[in-house]
Amino acid sequence: MLGISDSLKNPGHLTVGVVLAVQYSLEPKIMHDTVQYLDSYYDILRARFTKTGGDWHQAIMPVGEAVNFQHVDIAHLPEPERKGFIEQTVNSKLYTLDLASGPLYTVTLFTQGEGEPVYLAAYFHHVLMDAFSLNLYIGA
Repeated sequence: MLGISDSLKNPGHLTVGVVLAVQYSLEPKIMHDTVQYLDSYYDILRARFTKTGGDWHQAIMPVGEAVNFQHVDIAHLPEPERKGFIEQTVNSKLYTLDLASGPLYTVTLFTQGEGEPVYLAAYFHHVLMDAFSLNLYIGA
């Protein structure tokens, strides 16, 4: 896979992900702790890749670094603007994925207030995950 990225201007932009609308409440603290647990359990989520002398090298960062999870409350936005805000936020985060310095994934929880659905966005660099693996991660 990394051979494909040799000709790309920014190989950090090969992503796979999903935005899920969830009809029940997801507590931000519990979601953060869940992402942190999965980050510590799956070493590949802490992987970094550098290219030196034409060769790619992988390193696994230690457990305990800050996880790439954000909670964004969008209840203050007018309802017609919320979808666009979510799309803009997710798209901007995709450009922060960096093979060498990380993170190689981003998870964002968007809440809209009591009784409203929440949106869970999870995007990963393709070197970490494919569509099949994404289903397993979301299920976890």
